[in-house]
Amino acid sequence: MDETAIAARIGRSLRRAVRVVALGSAVIAGVALVFVMTAVVTDVVSRNVRGRSVPGLVDQTEVVLAVVVFLALAYTQTRREHVAVEAVVNRLKGWRFRVVRLAAAVIAVLVTILLAWATTRVAISSFEAREVRLGIAAVPLWPGRIAVAYGFWLLALELITAAFEAWGEEPDEAHVFESGPL
Repeated sequence: MDETAIAARIGRSLRRAVRVVALGSAVIAGVALVFVMTAVVTDVVSRNVRGRSVPGLVDQTEVVLAVVVFLALAYTQTRREHVAVEAVVNRLKGWRFRVVRLAAAVIAVLVTILLAWATTRVAISSFEAREVRLGIAAVPLWPGRIAVAYGFWLLALELITAAFEAWGEEPDEAHVFESGPL
């Protein structure tokens, strides 16, 4: 078995594990989104019926939106539904295609790990300080900050698996967007 096949096999095995965790995170994000929608409807009904909003509800939904967005990041990547411009890459063949895809994957992994590291430091500080947003009601900010860091780490894992797979893919296997002539 050559190095390309080994890299592809490792990528597929890691991807299965990451996909299970990413799917679970996406389900949590979906539940959180239902909470946001319910909260918004509740707030609108309260304003129309009682003439005032529910205190602190808007602040809480802002924190929950971070959970919705960042817990769904990795799952969206597993489905390759993030925005990508591959007009040049689609025209490459063989080793050139693999090298460019691998280089892009490595850069994406490095940037995502830097973001994960930075947001983890912020999340730890926020958790230790029990950071809250003061307003009508004190809303804890640290759960949202933890969700952001977790989402970036999970995305980094997904991007690492994609890097392994990128080495073994050919253009027709890469699920790339087929564009017309330039």
